[in-house]
Amino acid sequence: MKVRISPLDMLFSKYIRAKAGCKCEKCGNTPARRGLHCHHFYRRRKQATRFDEENGLSLCWGCHQYFQENREEEREFMLRKLGQERFDMLLGRARNTWPKPDKKLIEL
Repeated sequence: MKVRISPLDMLFSKYIRAKAGCKCEKCGNTPARRGLHCHHFYRRRKQATRFDEENGLSLCWGCHQYFQENREEEREFMLRKLGQERFDMLLGRARNTWPKPDKKLIEL
């Protein structure tokens, strides 16, 4: 099931990429050809962390693809980036099934 990209998703993506200085957080490149992507550690389907800034990474296309295929290395990267306490707190938020965001807000 494909998750629909809303205007709020696009705004979140711009925020994450700008926060990272328009660079890939893994390799440090400032790609032009395929651009930067907003990568979610816990996928967008997880509503509780969909718009959580600690769940988002600014990645070039190659690093985005790499992390999608190498989940353990992605996990280790996030653990180094956040530290154990913040990583555990993000996990707790990802496991939360309530409250769900207001659909009207997401579909702006």
